[in-house]
Amino acid sequence: ICMVDTRSSRRSTSDMFSKAWVAVALAVGVCVTGATKVLAHHASRGTVTLPQRQEALSQSQTSSEPRQWVAGEMTLVTPINSAQVLSPHPHFEWVAAGGVPLTHALTPNDPTQSASGSPTIITPPDTTIQIAMQPTAHTSAPHMHQSGATDRCTFPPNSTTDHVAAIIARYVPFRPLALGRYCWRVKSGTAEWSASAGFTVAALRTTLTVPASADWTETLAVLTKAATMTSVRVVFAPGSRTLNPPAQPQNEPGPIFISMAGASDIHIDGGGSMIVFTAPVSFVQLINCSNILVTDFTVDIQPYPYTAARVLAVDHAPTWPVSATVELVSGHPTFESNPHFTAYGIASIMTAAAGSVDGQAITKRGAPEVMKYGAVNRTAAAGGAPTYTVELQGWSGRTPTSGGLGVSPGDVLVVDPRIDTGVTVLHSTDVTLRSFVVLQCSNECFTSEMADRLSLLGCGTQLAPGRFLAANNGGHNHHSARVGQWIEGGLWENAGDDTVHVSALVSTVATIHSPVEISLVSLGGINRYAYDYSNGDLGIAVGDLLQFWDHVHGVVLSERSVVRIESVARHDGTRLVLDGPVGDVTPGSVNGKGGFNGSVTQVFNFNRTSNQFVFRSNVVRNGRRVGVLYKGYRAWIENNSFTGLGGGALESWNAPYEGLCSRGVLFRANTVTDVCQLDRAAAPIWTASFPSGPDGGTPCHRDYLVVNNTFDSGPGVALLLDDVGSAAVVGNTFTLCSTDPTPVNASADSQGGFFYGGGNTVRLSQAPRLCQK
Repeated sequence: ICMVDTRSSRRSTSDMFSKAWVAVALAVGVCVTGATKVLAHHASRGTVTLPQRQEALSQSQTSSEPRQWVAGEMTLVTPINSAQVLSPHPHFEWVAAGGVPLTHALTPNDPTQSASGSPTIITPPDTTIQIAMQPTAHTSAPHMHQSGATDRCTFPPNSTTDHVAAIIARYVPFRPLALGRYCWRVKSGTAEWSASAGFTVAALRTTLTVPASADWTETLAVLTKAATMTSVRVVFAPGSRTLNPPAQPQNEPGPIFISMAGASDIHIDGGGSMIVFTAPVSFVQLINCSNILVTDFTVDIQPYPYTAARVLAVDHAPTWPVSATVELVSGHPTFESNPHFTAYGIASIMTAAAGSVDGQAITKRGAPEVMKYGAVNRTAAAGGAPTYTVELQGWSGRTPTSGGLGVSPGDVLVVDPRIDTGVTVLHSTDVTLRSFVVLQCSNECFTSEMADRLSLLGCGTQLAPGRFLAANNGGHNHHSARVGQWIEGGLWENAGDDTVHVSALVSTVATIHSPVEISLVSLGGINRYAYDYSNGDLGIAVGDLLQFWDHVHGVVLSERSVVRIESVARHDGTRLVLDGPVGDVTPGSVNGKGGFNGSVTQVFNFNRTSNQFVFRSNVVRNGRRVGVLYKGYRAWIENNSFTGLGGGALESWNAPYEGLCSRGVLFRANTVTDVCQLDRAAAPIWTASFPSGPDGGTPCHRDYLVVNNTFDSGPGVALLLDDVGSAAVVGNTFTLCSTDPTPVNASADSQGGFFYGGGNTVRLSQAPRLCQK
């Protein structure tokens, strides 16, 4: 995000971030001309490398050059100069040469106001990208010269053309590109096209096959061989198959289906295979990999790694615990069949009743999030279905209420222990999953740490008939990426937690060597890659901006850029020299003997918060909690449908180990229906910081644009904005309960930069689904 002061071009970046009265801008790519100069220099020599891209990003965040939007001046970054790519979904990047577009100007006294005194909304045009296959007569891919001119590029009417929001300066094609030679170019709105660049989509050299008759051992033998090769395609014979992974001890990680470390240029082609695993597994694990493509699989686990039982009767008493009689739902495993089911201790209450707009299983409307349970005892079967008595111990995190409150006959008790993650990508680049559909996952389904340019195209967690969950935990958990995830065209159903969660993972100060020199350490069990695989390397680069968060008072103590990296060690930490004193920070570990230790200063790398996150054209429904929980820098969330969620469609708030703030969020053309089903303080869009900072302080979250969406949900407001500066709500349609005529509630520390603009429509109704929980 670049903050644009229309009255002075000499303010520093940090000063502009801190002033509520400046005009707010959402960046087109990297925001300053310094970045363009760096990239243009490297581009003349070939494809831009990651360190060169980071150098440009660093210059873009520290330069104090004037920033104004200059339409049409774009510099292509990658792929260029006849690059050869081995993926049908190459990653395109560019930067804006002339600065940034103004997205909205919010301050009541800013010179950009109209004559009426209302803030002026300046909406920049989207970026158009065009990709065209070139005639086969060309003997080589078109080449972009240092001058910017390109040989032999043609763009016929059937060229691939798409649009990208102005805050995003990258693109991943949803449909695979065929083998061949291509040109591409970009432009802003109706401005002139950029210079064109050429590249070739080339074939992988080797093909390995997995026959339909291959068992677990034979299949893994082929995959293991592929992991030692490069430029290889593994092709599964199409059809359905059942694989029997080896049994694992209860507290040990389960086996991994596709496991690779240090691999590159590999395509695992499922061929449309349907694979049923007979025990919990991790479907994919990639560590230190690059350019990996996994496509066309549907995967399932049977018996299910969760179970569900319908409540037949429940005792009611003045206090908890109480006893409930439950009957196993048809097709689900018995409690005694899996030791996780009796040991886990927490469950959710679900229903398939009228609370669901699509008739599918859904979190019970008005229920708290988690029910604690104790002893489970099997009783005589009734009608052939096993029955049990379950000790219900009360709602987690709630003050004591009367025993049995909120649980009724007909409700479904769902026990979903966290076992093995589905897909894990650690410290890898350019990994793409296409049409990878999960019917059952025993933990988080798609998770990553320090994985740049991870793309999930047409993937999903889909609820099979008769089931209550597709994922025992969240659908996605993505952390600490320098360039974030591109998630498009998926169907995401019935996650056991947040459907998508994006953030940076916490680190802490181990040692203060001087006011400007510190050592940071990772947290075992949280920073999994850094702690377990990289000798403590947190992936920090020179120029990164570190945020020091005071969790006691809810304030950012300081933001400092990395000037030099002295050393990296697992236990001693990463020793850094910064561009200024860090302030009054408290060293130590956030993991104390009694659990989370909030007195220790938390440190987050602003450049590793999944920047330029894209979530578009997805369907998200009936997840237990949030649709998209986002903390990061520049998010484009567009053309999605959010329905029947326990939490909001979009929420931004920090957690003890995940943070920190969101800056630059465009939420556009989405449909939000019947969300916030849980008894939980939230809204369809909710921003907050924990703890909440003092009124009048600098807001944690900044620069939200909510435009042209449809909200049909209640009771309560549609937007609950706390601790956010520079937010605009324009052109939306709200259908609310008649007792909630105001769609937005902005707290005192958000009012100064909040603008409720033109084109918003409010429709009021007395429908029970909008007025009651």
